[in-house]
Amino acid sequence: MPNQPHNKQQIPGRLTEILGGAVFVFLVSYVLTVPGRAAWSTVDAWVGELGVILSLVLVCAVSGALFSRLTGVRTDSLLTGGFLVYLAWWGYLEVDAGPFDSPVHILLGVFFLIGFGLGATGGERLGSGSGRQSSSSG
Repeated sequence: MPNQPHNKQQIPGRLTEILGGAVFVFLVSYVLTVPGRAAWSTVDAWVGELGVILSLVLVCAVSGALFSRLTGVRTDSLLTGGFLVYLAWWGYLEVDAGPFDSPVHILLGVFFLIGFGLGATGGERLGSGSGRQSSSSG
């Protein structure tokens, strides 16, 4: 078992990371979709629907990268927490406002998670880039 030092993280620490990721994904997603709706309709008039989606993914990616770099929360914990948040959110929407004929709310959540995941992965790689070089050279 000496090849598994990364598996020694305690369960409470992992749960804390997942909870932190969930709170972060919820807050960013809420700000982007609820109060930000008016701003995105303005962007939609300039660049169209595809431009809005790509812009939202970019904002999520930058947010995910910053969150990962500043907190040290790993990508898998961020995405696990985010997925749990979206499951709860989708369930709430289906009960409160559904049933929906279109899966747009599900697709939007998937696009957001892709952005968060790409950004957090990039943030992790930037943060460990110098560490990788020193550990592989010695």
